[in-house]
Amino acid sequence: MKVNVFQGLPVDVSNSGEWLFIRSAVGDMDVTFYSADGGPIKTVTLGQGEKLELSFSRIQIQSRSGDQLIDIRIGWGKYTPNMTAITSTLIQSIVQPVRISGIDSAIAIANPVTVSSITDPVVVSSITDPVVIQSISDPVVIESVTNPVTVSSITAPVVVAGIASTVDVEVVTPVEVVDMTGTAFLSTDYTIPANDYIDIPARDRSQIIFQNMSESTTKCRVSDTAETEAVGMWVIGGGSLFGESPILRTKSALRIWNTSSSDAVVTVTEVY
Repeated sequence: MKVNVFQGLPVDVSNSGEWLFIRSAVGDMDVTFYSADGGPIKTVTLGQGEKLELSFSRIQIQSRSGDQLIDIRIGWGKYTPNMTAITSTLIQSIVQPVRISGIDSAIAIANPVTVSSITDPVVVSSITDPVVIQSISDPVVIESVTNPVTVSSITAPVVVAGIASTVDVEVVTPVEVVDMTGTAFLSTDYTIPANDYIDIPARDRSQIIFQNMSESTTKCRVSDTAETEAVGMWVIGGGSLFGESPILRTKSALRIWNTSSSDAVVTVTEVY
């Protein structure tokens, strides 16, 4: 359902339901929910891609980001988002950080340790004393690791070089090597008006992919939200042409520009 909303002027929507989903909008909307007796239930602020499950008889919507045409969905029962096909490229190269926690004493190494070709950062946490890199004449013992160390999806060998003497490593609990491929994703269809743009909010995602599934061929670009004109990565598709972006690893907010003269439908899939 498409609704014209205005900044500073609430707009009545007479539909009743048990959930509301903001499918397409620029900026935030103030939404007031009303009960069957006409009294207000609550007012919440929602943006594109957000939902609220609440029984109501009608709503009022007011824009915080200027007058615009938004797309909303209202329904009954449990809200279930639309799911689209996922290509094999979306399931590849999903990696998890390496975490080392609960080390109670300092670690000293005679020469630097070189770690190469790890696709995601190595996370070291819960070390009670600073890590010291300096000469050591005795073997290094690592102990009191409270949880297993998990190493996954390392694309090249780990190289340790330049240690002056033999290093003995004692691990109290087992070391696991597993293939983590991700556990959750969110797939959302966005309608982008002709010669306009929408913003995708920043989220704690690991990957994001764009698929142009418009009814006719449209040309879209993806940029940072700070940009004021259509620049960035092209996502061209629609009609008989399937347009898909490469997998991006970013948590930041992104802007999708539609540079065509007709509306574009872009599926945005985020992996967590």
